[in-house]
Amino acid sequence: MDWNQHGNFHLQWRGDVLVIRYEGVWNEVAARHLHRDASALWARHPAPWAMVGLFEAWEGATPEALKAWLDFFLDAVAHGLGAYAVAMPTTLHASMAEGLRRETSKRVARKDCADLPDALQWLGSLGYAS
Repeated sequence: MDWNQHGNFHLQWRGDVLVIRYEGVWNEVAARHLHRDASALWARHPAPWAMVGLFEAWEGATPEALKAWLDFFLDAVAHGLGAYAVAMPTTLHASMAEGLRRETSKRVARKDCADLPDALQWLGSLGYAS
């Protein structure tokens, strides 16, 4: 059975930075669709590049979605991702994604940021144009 997507995302390049806005409660289908759509974008962009995750409207995810999101992230690293900035609105949001924070921090430069301008400023200090 093919399940419906729960949760949404919006993708936008800002120079060398792929900005992703997450919305709603995520299931595995949403994470797979994110992977599909984002990989089509990064395939056409020269490495290295950076990513910002904006979670203001994110409401959580199933364990399967978190696993699929980690697969997405690892593939991004394999295809040129060099830095990742994250804007989580609350400590509750951050605690839901703690396992992912640990895993992403092992693989690329990563920083928790207050918002998009803060994230872009940090990435700019690393040489990523936005």
